[in-house]
Amino acid sequence: MRSMMKNYQDTKLKGIGMYFLNFYFYHMLFFILLGPFVVLFQFKYPGIILLKNMRFLKHSSSFYMQTLLWMGSVLGGLMYSIKNKSVATMTEIIFMWLAITTHSVVIAAKYATQCTARIKLYKTQELLDEMLSFDLMFQDWFCQSSKVLFLEQYRTLRRHEQECTLYKFDFLIEPSIKKSEAIKNTNISFYLEWAIKQQMKQTDPIIQYVYYNGFHIFGYLANQFQQNNLQSSFYKYLISLFYFMESLLFILD
Repeated sequence: MRSMMKNYQDTKLKGIGMYFLNFYFYHMLFFILLGPFVVLFQFKYPGIILLKNMRFLKHSSSFYMQTLLWMGSVLGGLMYSIKNKSVATMTEIIFMWLAITTHSVVIAAKYATQCTARIKLYKTQELLDEMLSFDLMFQDWFCQSSKVLFLEQYRTLRRHEQECTLYKFDFLIEPSIKKSEAIKNTNISFYLEWAIKQQMKQTDPIIQYVYYNGFHIFGYLANQFQQNNLQSSFYKYLISLFYFMESLLFILD
Protein backbone atom coordinates (compact mmCIF):
# COMPACT_ATOMS: atom_id res chain seq x y z
CA MET A 1 0.00 0.00 0.00
CA ARG A 2 2.82 2.38 0.89
CA SER A 3 4.63 1.62 -2.36
CA MET A 4 1.44 2.35 -4.31
CA MET A 5 1.01 5.66 -2.52
CA LYS A 6 4.65 6.52 -3.14
CA ASN A 7 4.32 5.71 -6.84
CA TYR A 8 1.17 7.81 -7.03
CA GLN A 9 2.88 10.77 -5.35
CA ASP A 10 5.93 10.45 -7.62
CA THR A 11 3.71 10.36 -10.70
CA LYS A 12 1.77 13.37 -9.47
CA LEU A 13 4.95 15.34 -8.80
CA LYS A 14 6.27 14.51 -12.26
CA GLY A 15 3.01 15.71 -13.77
CA ILE A 16 3.14 18.96 -11.81
CA GLY A 17 6.75 19.50 -12.87
CA MET A 18 5.88 18.90 -16.52
CA TYR A 19 2.95 21.34 -16.43
CA PHE A 20 5.10 23.92 -14.67
CA LEU A 21 7.92 23.71 -17.22
CA ASN A 22 5.51 23.89 -20.16
CA PHE A 23 3.67 26.91 -18.84
CA TYR A 24 6.90 28.64 -17.83
CA PHE A 25 8.41 28.00 -21.27
CA TYR A 26 5.36 29.47 -23.02
CA HIS A 27 5.58 32.68 -20.98
CA MET A 28 9.32 33.14 -21.39
CA LEU A 29 8.99 32.53 -25.13
CA PHE A 30 6.36 35.26 -25.23
CA PHE A 31 8.14 37.82 -23.05
CA ILE A 32 11.75 37.35 -24.15
CA LEU A 33 11.49 36.53 -27.85
CA LEU A 34 8.28 36.50 -29.84
CA GLY A 35 5.62 38.45 -27.97
CA PRO A 36 2.19 38.29 -29.68
CA PHE A 37 3.85 36.62 -32.68
CA VAL A 38 4.17 33.46 -30.58
CA VAL A 39 0.74 32.56 -31.96
CA LEU A 40 2.27 31.95 -35.40
CA PHE A 41 4.42 29.16 -33.99
CA GLN A 42 2.11 27.68 -31.35
CA PHE A 43 -1.36 27.78 -32.86
CA LYS A 44 -1.32 23.96 -33.22
CA TYR A 45 0.45 23.13 -29.98
CA PRO A 46 -0.44 24.00 -27.27
CA GLY A 47 -3.38 25.39 -29.27
CA ILE A 48 -5.30 28.61 -29.75
CA ILE A 49 -7.58 28.09 -26.74
CA LEU A 50 -4.71 27.80 -24.26
CA LEU A 51 -2.98 30.79 -25.86
CA LYS A 52 -6.16 32.81 -25.38
CA ASN A 53 -6.45 31.67 -21.76
CA MET A 54 -2.83 32.73 -21.21
CA ARG A 55 -3.86 36.09 -22.70
CA PHE A 56 -1.35 35.86 -25.54
CA LEU A 57 -4.15 36.36 -28.07
CA LYS A 58 -7.25 38.20 -26.90
CA HIS A 59 -8.66 41.71 -26.62
CA SER A 60 -8.17 42.21 -22.87
CA SER A 61 -6.20 44.34 -20.43
CA SER A 62 -4.00 41.35 -19.55
CA PHE A 63 -3.02 40.89 -23.20
CA TYR A 64 -2.04 44.54 -23.60
CA MET A 65 -0.14 44.57 -20.31
CA GLN A 66 1.85 41.48 -21.28
CA THR A 67 2.51 42.97 -24.71
CA LEU A 68 3.89 46.10 -23.03
CA LEU A 69 6.20 43.93 -20.93
CA TRP A 70 7.42 42.21 -24.09
CA MET A 71 7.99 45.58 -25.80
CA GLY A 72 9.92 46.77 -22.74
CA SER A 73 12.10 43.67 -22.86
CA VAL A 74 12.82 44.07 -26.58
CA LEU A 75 13.43 47.82 -26.36
CA GLY A 76 15.74 47.28 -23.39
CA GLY A 77 17.89 44.91 -25.43
CA LEU A 78 17.98 47.32 -28.38
CA MET A 79 18.87 50.30 -26.18
CA TYR A 80 21.67 48.31 -24.56
CA SER A 81 23.13 47.60 -28.01
CA ILE A 82 22.70 51.17 -29.27
CA LYS A 83 23.82 53.14 -26.19
CA ASN A 84 27.32 51.70 -25.98
CA LYS A 85 26.22 49.07 -23.46
CA SER A 86 25.73 51.52 -20.58
CA VAL A 87 25.44 50.32 -16.98
CA ALA A 88 22.09 52.09 -16.50
CA THR A 89 20.52 50.32 -19.46
CA MET A 90 21.88 46.97 -18.30
CA THR A 91 20.40 47.61 -14.84
CA GLU A 92 17.01 48.34 -16.39
CA ILE A 93 17.21 45.14 -18.44
CA ILE A 94 18.11 43.07 -15.38
CA PHE A 95 15.17 44.40 -13.36
CA MET A 96 12.83 43.96 -16.32
CA TRP A 97 13.87 40.33 -16.79
CA LEU A 98 13.66 39.74 -13.05
CA ALA A 99 10.06 40.99 -13.06
CA ILE A 100 9.23 38.89 -16.13
CA THR A 101 10.82 35.75 -14.65
CA THR A 102 9.03 36.20 -11.32
CA HIS A 103 5.72 36.78 -13.09
CA SER A 104 6.19 33.66 -15.23
CA VAL A 105 7.29 31.44 -12.33
CA VAL A 106 4.36 32.46 -10.12
CA ILE A 107 1.75 31.91 -12.84
CA ALA A 108 3.34 28.62 -13.96
CA ALA A 109 3.39 27.33 -10.37
CA LYS A 110 -0.23 28.30 -9.82
CA TYR A 111 -1.26 26.69 -13.09
CA ALA A 112 0.68 23.46 -12.44
CA THR A 113 -0.86 22.94 -9.00
CA GLN A 114 -4.43 23.06 -10.29
CA CYS A 115 -6.33 19.79 -10.42
CA THR A 116 -6.01 17.75 -13.62
CA ALA A 117 -9.58 18.52 -14.69
CA ARG A 118 -8.93 22.23 -14.30
CA ILE A 119 -5.74 22.05 -16.36
CA LYS A 120 -7.57 20.24 -19.16
CA LEU A 121 -10.26 22.92 -19.01
CA TYR A 122 -7.65 25.57 -19.83
CA LYS A 123 -6.78 23.68 -23.01
CA THR A 124 -10.30 22.90 -24.16
CA GLN A 125 -12.49 25.84 -23.17
CA GLU A 126 -12.06 29.60 -23.31
CA LEU A 127 -12.45 30.85 -19.74
CA LEU A 128 -13.83 34.08 -18.34
CA ASP A 129 -11.55 36.87 -17.13
CA GLU A 130 -12.82 36.49 -13.56
CA MET A 131 -11.83 32.82 -13.42
CA LEU A 132 -8.38 33.47 -14.87
CA SER A 133 -7.81 36.41 -12.56
CA PHE A 134 -8.68 34.28 -9.55
CA ASP A 135 -6.70 31.22 -10.65
CA LEU A 136 -3.53 32.82 -11.98
CA MET A 137 -3.24 36.56 -11.48
CA PHE A 138 -3.70 36.70 -7.67
CA GLN A 139 -5.79 39.86 -7.93
CA ASP A 140 -8.37 38.49 -5.49
CA TRP A 141 -5.60 37.35 -3.15
CA PHE A 142 -3.99 40.79 -3.22
CA CYS A 143 -7.29 42.58 -2.55
CA GLN A 144 -8.39 39.85 -0.09
CA SER A 145 -11.85 39.73 -1.61
CA SER A 146 -14.72 37.90 0.09
CA LYS A 147 -14.25 35.03 -2.37
CA VAL A 148 -10.77 34.45 -0.99
CA LEU A 149 -11.65 35.02 2.65
CA PHE A 150 -14.40 32.42 2.61
CA LEU A 151 -12.87 30.03 0.09
CA GLU A 152 -11.90 27.31 2.57
CA GLN A 153 -15.22 27.59 4.40
CA TYR A 154 -17.05 27.26 1.10
CA ARG A 155 -15.04 24.19 0.11
CA THR A 156 -15.66 22.66 3.52
CA LEU A 157 -19.39 23.13 3.14
CA ARG A 158 -19.35 21.57 -0.32
CA ARG A 159 -17.47 18.55 1.03
CA HIS A 160 -20.12 18.24 3.77
CA GLU A 161 -17.41 18.66 6.40
CA GLN A 162 -18.96 21.76 7.94
CA GLU A 163 -18.38 22.56 11.58
CA CYS A 164 -21.80 22.72 13.21
CA THR A 165 -20.49 24.81 16.11
CA LEU A 166 -20.07 27.71 13.67
CA TYR A 167 -23.82 27.97 13.34
CA LYS A 168 -24.44 29.27 16.85
CA PHE A 169 -22.09 31.46 18.91
CA ASP A 170 -23.38 32.61 22.27
CA PHE A 171 -20.20 34.10 23.77
CA LEU A 172 -20.92 37.68 22.61
CA ILE A 173 -22.20 39.64 25.58
CA GLU A 174 -24.48 42.49 24.51
CA PRO A 175 -22.43 43.92 21.63
CA SER A 176 -23.09 47.52 20.69
CA ILE A 177 -25.82 48.30 18.18
CA LYS A 178 -23.20 49.38 15.64
CA LYS A 179 -21.27 46.11 15.92
CA SER A 180 -24.44 44.08 15.90
CA GLU A 181 -25.58 45.74 12.66
CA ALA A 182 -22.13 45.27 11.11
CA ILE A 183 -22.23 41.55 11.91
CA LYS A 184 -25.70 41.19 10.45
CA ASN A 185 -24.77 43.03 7.24
CA THR A 186 -21.62 41.02 6.52
CA ASN A 187 -21.69 39.63 2.98
CA ILE A 188 -21.56 35.83 3.11
CA SER A 189 -23.74 35.07 0.11
CA PHE A 190 -21.93 31.79 -0.54
CA TYR A 191 -23.16 30.45 2.81
CA LEU A 192 -26.74 31.55 2.22
CA GLU A 193 -26.80 29.90 -1.20
CA TRP A 194 -25.48 26.68 0.29
CA ALA A 195 -27.92 26.80 3.22
CA ILE A 196 -30.89 27.30 0.90
CA LYS A 197 -29.85 24.31 -1.21
CA GLN A 198 -29.56 22.21 1.96
CA GLN A 199 -32.99 23.45 3.09
CA MET A 200 -31.55 24.77 6.33
CA LYS A 201 -33.84 26.81 8.51
CA GLN A 202 -31.28 28.70 10.57
CA THR A 203 -29.65 31.12 8.13
CA ASP A 204 -30.21 34.36 10.03
CA PRO A 205 -27.13 36.23 11.30
CA ILE A 206 -28.67 36.40 14.77
CA ILE A 207 -30.80 33.49 15.94
CA GLN A 208 -33.37 34.00 18.68
CA TYR A 209 -31.73 37.34 19.57
CA VAL A 210 -29.02 35.38 21.40
CA TYR A 211 -26.94 33.21 19.05
CA TYR A 212 -24.71 34.73 16.39
CA ASN A 213 -24.00 32.90 13.16
CA GLY A 214 -20.29 32.04 13.18
CA PHE A 215 -19.88 32.72 9.47
CA HIS A 216 -21.08 36.29 9.97
CA ILE A 217 -18.69 36.73 12.90
CA PHE A 218 -15.76 35.47 10.85
CA GLY A 219 -16.65 37.86 8.02
CA TYR A 220 -16.99 40.76 10.44
CA LEU A 221 -13.57 40.11 12.01
CA ALA A 222 -11.96 39.80 8.56
CA ASN A 223 -13.50 43.10 7.46
CA GLN A 224 -12.32 44.83 10.63
CA PHE A 225 -8.79 43.56 10.10
CA GLN A 226 -8.78 44.87 6.53
CA GLN A 227 -10.02 48.28 7.64
CA ASN A 228 -7.35 48.53 10.34
CA ASN A 229 -4.56 47.32 8.03
CA LEU A 230 -5.03 49.25 4.83
CA GLN A 231 -2.86 48.60 1.77
CA SER A 232 -1.70 52.21 1.69
CA SER A 233 1.57 51.32 3.43
CA PHE A 234 2.24 48.74 0.73
CA TYR A 235 1.71 51.30 -2.01
CA LYS A 236 3.97 53.78 -0.19
CA TYR A 237 6.66 51.12 -0.10
CA LEU A 238 6.33 50.52 -3.85
CA ILE A 239 6.46 54.24 -4.62
CA SER A 240 9.55 54.70 -2.42
CA LEU A 241 11.22 51.74 -4.12
CA PHE A 242 10.40 53.19 -7.54
CA TYR A 243 11.96 56.56 -6.73
CA PHE A 244 14.99 54.87 -5.22
CA MET A 245 15.54 52.86 -8.40
CA GLU A 246 15.12 55.97 -10.55
CA SER A 247 17.72 57.81 -8.45
CA LEU A 248 20.10 54.86 -8.68
CA LEU A 249 19.77 54.69 -12.47
CA PHE A 250 20.36 58.46 -12.71
CA ILE A 251 23.56 58.16 -10.66
CA LEU A 252 24.85 55.20 -12.68
CA ASP A 253 24.13 56.93 -15.95
